[in-house]
Amino acid sequence: MASESQHLNALLHATVANSAAHITCMAVSPCRRWIVRGTSEGELLITHIAQSYSTSTPAPGTAPQPRRWRMSPATHVERVGMHIGAVTAISISSAGWVATGGQDCTIHVFPLHRQHDASCLRQHIRFQEHSLPVVALHLLDSGRLFSISKDQTCKIFDIHAESLLASISFPSSLTAIAVHTLQDSVFVGATNGNVYRADLWKLAHHQITSSSDKQTTSSKRQPLAVFAASTDQSSVSAVSALSLSLDGSKLAVGYSSGLIAVWDSSSCQKLYFIQHNKTPVTHIFFHTQTKQDSTLSCFA
Repeated sequence: MASESQHLNALLHATVANSAAHITCMAVSPCRRWIVRGTSEGELLITHIAQSYSTSTPAPGTAPQPRRWRMSPATHVERVGMHIGAVTAISISSAGWVATGGQDCTIHVFPLHRQHDASCLRQHIRFQEHSLPVVALHLLDSGRLFSISKDQTCKIFDIHAESLLASISFPSSLTAIAVHTLQDSVFVGATNGNVYRADLWKLAHHQITSSSDKQTTSSKRQPLAVFAASTDQSSVSAVSALSLSLDGSKLAVGYSSGLIAVWDSSSCQKLYFIQHNKTPVTHIFFHTQTKQDSTLSCFA
């Protein structure tokens, strides 16, 4: 497994070795056959990863050849994201859709076809409802797209109807997002160190306002559940990563100070803290073995 990972890393680095742009974000498809990377110049690098196996039968008493990764032909496509400035967020659904956000405050959504060319990738959906750069995206198989931005809002889109469904305002600039598996609540982390939970089923109880020719749910008056990082403001650092356990009962929060906190997602009560290191936690996620047992992994 280690040799496969090293070989894959070498292949990925080789594709950008001769480019002046640097990678700003990356996402792997749930099927693990596609890697989409965004660059500082607004480009998308789409790579199809295929596994090749040894066709020869190993001799008796010898170990089989390890799996090797290889690039399939004609899968490197440049300048298809159409972002002005850096690509800041990428999300891929199991249904084969890709959503990208950038510093230009724009979100692009397009199908991840098997055969890539510039014409098919330009047939995409565009959302321009954010007023400041997009920070993170979460695309579901149902076609619901959640986005957060520096404009202190979380917006919910329907990519099939190409419409904005709801916009939720928060008291601070947002940095990370996680959506409950039941799609009944969304968790967002903020620069003030707090995590906010918005219960989506409550949106129906708030006023409906017209945005151009579309009906959009406004939830500015909605009370938000708050996971307060600390009462000591001197120790508060920005939230840098979020993850929900598979059953949605636990929320893991990574901070820019290197601290990791695990919360009860329903009661907003702290369960425990872990001081990982002094560098920001960039990714955090649960490995679930059983309903009662799970393992937490993080990267800094």
